[in-house]
Amino acid sequence: MGWTPRAVFLNRFYWPDVAATGQMLADLAEDLAARGWKVTVVTSRGVYADADASHSARETHNGVDVVRVATTRFGRGTIVGRIGDYL
Repeated sequence: MGWTPRAVFLNRFYWPDVAATGQMLADLAEDLAARGWKVTVVTSRGVYADADASHSARETHNGVDVVRVATTRFGRGTIVGRIGDYL
């Protein structure tokens, strides 16, 4: 029985979102998965460009297990709303 390397990433956005951090993380996570790593990404269900849309709660994409959690949607209109969303 061999040892399988594992990685868990936490990021606010992930594929298919267009946010830069989500795209870079997708490249890294998928590359590790292709090399035999067990990779899980925990991200928000929110969509970067559309506050009213959301992604599915769980899926596997290119070998990466994606777990999406519910988040607040106070918005970027006020500093309090932005802080609430990030917390």
